[in-house]
Amino acid sequence: MTFLVEFKKIKRTALLPALLLGGILSGAIPIINLLTRSDAFVHLPGDPLEIILNGNWMMMALLNSFLMVLGTCILYHIEFADNAIQRMDSLPIRPSHLFLNKFMLLVFIFFIVFGIEGAALYFCVWKEFSVSYGFLVEVIKQMSYSFLMSLPVLSFMIAISSFLKNMWVTVGIGVIGIFVPQILNSVKGIVEYFPFYFPFHSILVEGISVKIPLWVAVFETILFLAVGLVLSKLRRNAG
Repeated sequence: MTFLVEFKKIKRTALLPALLLGGILSGAIPIINLLTRSDAFVHLPGDPLEIILNGNWMMMALLNSFLMVLGTCILYHIEFADNAIQRMDSLPIRPSHLFLNKFMLLVFIFFIVFGIEGAALYFCVWKEFSVSYGFLVEVIKQMSYSFLMSLPVLSFMIAISSFLKNMWVTVGIGVIGIFVPQILNSVKGIVEYFPFYFPFHSILVEGISVKIPLWVAVFETILFLAVGLVLSKLRRNAG
């Protein structure tokens, strides 16, 4: 029931169409790139989906990260505006339920966003390459993996957004996090498990062990959600 209430809240804002429009924009990147520079892709040897991902996924993942930062910031800014969060805290509603329902709402929205991007990738493979049914399975695997690898960013940002009232501080933290992988792109080791690194992973990249990053991503998602639950309780007690 609370999930439906959260969905009704965002109907009064432009959050849902903005995120879906961002998904359409991200999906348009490989299509436009392929239509304008088809010779740079179709003549390359190798797996067609991997060729398209190598040329487009970095930009698509970057845009996805921006959408997650903005989505989480706006979602909680709605509550902090005009002290609405204080009124919510006065109701018999646990802040943990509010936090988790907002997270699940964003998970649902970004599931659709990644579905739009997956459809665009499959269209590119179907349009320019000799494609079989097996490529649909590959696209589903890739987008499912990318979706799971993006959850640490989503859980981290919603935990920060739930605690900080100033939306611009939260946006600043998210933007810094997004650019860390770009700055430290050549650095290996533990820094590769920084949450904002994960959205750039691809299941088709040669030599990458997908199980370890995936398990770390799941662990970080649970960890950040737990931190968010604690922060939401501290915020309510402080208020």
